[in-house]
Amino acid sequence: MTYQNGFIKIGKLQISIKFVLLAAAILVLLVAIISGVAHQSKMKKERQIAGYSFEELKEIKDAECIGEKFIAYTDSSDKKGIMTLDGTITEKAEQEDIFAVSEKWGTVKFVCEGPRSEYMLLIDPEKGEIQKKQYHGTIEPEEIAIWAEELDCAVFVNKNEETTTVPTTKEGDTEVTSTTKKIEAIKPAELMLSAGLHPISNSVKKNIRYGYVNADLQLVIAIKYDEAKAFSDGLAAVKKDGKWGYIDETGKSVIDFQYDDAYGFVNGLAPVQRNGKWGIINKNNEDMTSFNLEKILQGKDGKYVAKMGGKWGILTLNEETMSQVNATSKVETTTETADDEYIVRTNGSALNMRAAADANSAKITEIPNGTAIKISKISGNWAYTIYGTHEGWVYTQYIEKAVKSTVAEPQSEVD
Repeated sequence: MTYQNGFIKIGKLQISIKFVLLAAAILVLLVAIISGVAHQSKMKKERQIAGYSFEELKEIKDAECIGEKFIAYTDSSDKKGIMTLDGTITEKAEQEDIFAVSEKWGTVKFVCEGPRSEYMLLIDPEKGEIQKKQYHGTIEPEEIAIWAEELDCAVFVNKNEETTTVPTTKEGDTEVTSTTKKIEAIKPAELMLSAGLHPISNSVKKNIRYGYVNADLQLVIAIKYDEAKAFSDGLAAVKKDGKWGYIDETGKSVIDFQYDDAYGFVNGLAPVQRNGKWGIINKNNEDMTSFNLEKILQGKDGKYVAKMGGKWGILTLNEETMSQVNATSKVETTTETADDEYIVRTNGSALNMRAAADANSAKITEIPNGTAIKISKISGNWAYTIYGTHEGWVYTQYIEKAVKSTVAEPQSEVD
């Protein structure tokens, strides 16, 4: 074999060196493509075995869950848009910022800053859409509600944990300003909380711990957690000694404190982090997927926005996994049939009717205090009723069984 003028000569056969190099390059490329396809096929198979499939969203640079209601995503231009929890894009990435604001404890609004208006605009968290209505409220409320353990009631404090000074009083002809602080219990009507339990802290800046109060501002679950999230699907994620677990509405621990991070349950599923990796569990604390993702956000209907291999995408639970979830849900659901009349009994406010037996589900309508309603079934702390043209779930704490009066029939006179 000899080389001459760009050719390889083997006996009488001459082959162009350029052709040899080109053929070698094509061969290497084909091997790489075949290897890549095989790798993708292997990864897809592994994901199916792991309980899910994963489809990359190439336009997404980052994503975060806002109030566990919807997702704000960031594109390559660092602009923000909105997705629903299942990854459906509802607003293009045109906003400078998207966030939640608390006007008063228990009242949260979602807003964005962007090109549509010089003012912030409101966001509908259920639809994941930006409204035309401008937001003119406060970003940081001056007063925050905490649980004053020494007074055993909820009180307002400002963000520096100072309370209001008692006004000047008169002693004889001299005005005297008290230097003590005026601390008064918050009246339930001042907050108008929805039915269910709400997390509350004992402070705003030091040794902060959390418990839960009901809509009447009664402490139902003791102040003892490092962090606490809202109840959803009958359970709440709470943090203690550096780990997250779940409790029910009685305060009973139903999933031990073992997770690095956790979201609330939706339709019997919750994304959690364990040993630095994310996966999904059911209410029996059983793994519904393998724990091999960098991040999983709150999702719904078996779809989640997640991060894998440095890329954001849509994680979809496979049919086998969803069938397991549905089977578990059917076993766990205990609904009592009922056929009784009840009266709505609140502190004067209307009672919310919701689409599901969950304080975070969509509100259908409001039922005025004192209204007589008929309950057809009860599930846990929720009752199913029909009001006008609407039907849905109401919290049992705010209804009481109607007492049927018994009037004796007048007896006829006997001669």
